[in-house]
Amino acid sequence: MEGKNHRDYSATAFFSLAVASSYLTIKNRNLSAEYKQNLNSWESSLKRSNKFLMNERYWNIPPQRIYRVPILKEGVVPGYPFHNQIAGAALAAHLTYLVTNDTKYLQDSEKLVEFLLKHQSPEGWYPEMGGPDCSYNAVSCFLLQQLYFQSNNPRLFESIEKSLKWETTKILDDGTIDTSGNSRITKNPDARIVVLAFWNWRNYSPGYGELSQKIAERYNLDITILEKISFLQNP
Repeated sequence: MEGKNHRDYSATAFFSLAVASSYLTIKNRNLSAEYKQNLNSWESSLKRSNKFLMNERYWNIPPQRIYRVPILKEGVVPGYPFHNQIAGAALAAHLTYLVTNDTKYLQDSEKLVEFLLKHQSPEGWYPEMGGPDCSYNAVSCFLLQQLYFQSNNPRLFESIEKSLKWETTKILDDGTIDTSGNSRITKNPDARIVVLAFWNWRNYSPGYGELSQKIAERYNLDITILEKISFLQNP
């Protein structure tokens, strides 16, 4: 799980949060001594991965590199922060805190959240390759929702609300997702994650449940199956 360069950041973040989530799910079960020993190795791996994810050379770059310098797919600046990956790393750090009970990882998660909040655009989107992308923005929202369900951070709540409000501007009347102006996915948006981001937040913002249903119908998605992807508790 421990990467060596910026290309490994995404894989490390998302695999770490999956491992930590699995650990929290099974740790209190009646396990054999051998399996419990394996869980200890999981904990060690999570700690090593977090050390890599907190290396600022991979994500803490000057904000002008985000908003003022054109970034092309063919020539992404090394170490450029795709913000959905930072959201994944923040969630992974928080889950590692729950695994280890070490407040260091809670502080690491909060540091990454502060980075995301600082660089969130005035319109509400989280930057992807220097601009907005409604598919990857929904990924960031979904991950930060999972983090909010665990942390109850009010500033995170406000950030998600702002981001989803922008996301609604990309949904047409018939539920079609408008990809114009996207920085990454310009065709064939990932409707599944957009549906999930709105569906997860339906208890906080009236109308998001209906909106997610509309998008799901437009793209022939079964929302009852997609809802199961929400791997942490949604109150």
